[in-house]
Amino acid sequence: MAAKPTPMPALDPEQAIRALAKEFQTLYNARDIEKLVALFTDDGRLLLPHRDAAQGQAAMRAAIQEGFDQLDPRNTIIEPTHVEHAGDVAFSIGRNTNNVRLPDGTRIDDRSKWMTALRRERGQWKLVSLIYNTDRPMPGR
Repeated sequence: MAAKPTPMPALDPEQAIRALAKEFQTLYNARDIEKLVALFTDDGRLLLPHRDAAQGQAAMRAAIQEGFDQLDPRNTIIEPTHVEHAGDVAFSIGRNTNNVRLPDGTRIDDRSKWMTALRRERGQWKLVSLIYNTDRPMPGR
C-alpha cells in the first residue's frame, strides 16, 4: 500500500502574500503576461508611472505588454518590506530593482517602490491593485 502524501500546511496570510510577490517576480522575468494578469482580481488595476491607470484584465494585459516593449526590463527582483492583513483584505509595500532600456537605447539599473492592495477570494490571495514608481527623475529633468 502506497503511503499517503503528507499535506502541506497552509501558509499564513503574510507568508502567502510574500509568496505571491515572488511568484509575480518569476512570471515577470519570464514575461508570462497571461499568468501575471491571472494574479489579479477580474477588476484589478495597474497604476504605472507616466501613464493612465489600467483597469480590468484586457487593459492590464496591454499595459504590461507595452512596458515590456518600451523598457525591456530584465533581472527584476521584488522585495516585500511590509505586509498587513485583516480578514480577507491586505496591503503590502516593497521595493524592486531591474535593468531597463531608456528611450535613447542605453540600459540602466532602476530602483522602484511599490504598494499592492489584495483580497482573498475563494481562499487565494489576489492583487486588487498594484502601484509602483521609479526612483529615476522625471524625463527631461
